[in-house]
Amino acid sequence: MNSDKKKLIGIQDVMVELRDTTYENIIKTCSHCGKQNIFNRRSDLKRTNPIGHCVQACEQCSRDIHINGDRLNESFQSLYLDALPFLKMKNYMICIVNFSIAIEMFMYSSIMLKLVLDPLSIDMISDNTAQQITDAIEVKTNKLAYIGMRNIFFDLYINVTIESEKDIFNYLFKEFSNIKIIKKSKIKNLGERKEQLLKEFYDLDLNIIRNKVVHVGYRPTEEEASRYEEATNDVVFGLWEEIQ
Repeated sequence: MNSDKKKLIGIQDVMVELRDTTYENIIKTCSHCGKQNIFNRRSDLKRTNPIGHCVQACEQCSRDIHINGDRLNESFQSLYLDALPFLKMKNYMICIVNFSIAIEMFMYSSIMLKLVLDPLSIDMISDNTAQQITDAIEVKTNKLAYIGMRNIFFDLYINVTIESEKDIFNYLFKEFSNIKIIKKSKIKNLGERKEQLLKEFYDLDLNIIRNKVVHVGYRPTEEEASRYEEATNDVVFGLWEEIQ
């Protein structure tokens, strides 16, 4: 499915789903007293995985509320979808920040995909090894900003082939903060759609406008917010599909 179709589906989904669920909260109206309850996933529900079904007491009348029909999007896709109502309300600063978080979470998930999930799916590594690698990735990326994560993403997906457990640990022994961005000319022979999305992501300067918003209170225009919304959509839906 192309990016434009996915974009339309994403917007349609959010108009329905945000009445009940966001990345952080589940929102349900009590059928007994009519109170709208906002249940935070961590503080109230004590879980962060998608919810198939659970029962929570209404905050006003204490009667049971049945919670189901949760989102199944990737976390970074959910953050992108959560920003769309703010775009409609012209809260463009919030949009830019959310889009930036979504992109950084996409990069982290992509690193996990390449070094943990794909190797695990073909029994290249054990469950215990996968956990060790996951812990190492979290430590090594913890202090990296947008540019550092971007450099690792392109290094992994353009320069690196993972064929064994040893390849994974050799990569983890690298000093992540010293990894430099590849030359754009190296993005080739990957198929037209994938190359296009990778090159667009390579040129994406979302971190710059995000820093202006956060540090100096810059107010983005509608044109800027819309442009970065489209670019974020292409990454979190289109590029994610291409690298899997």
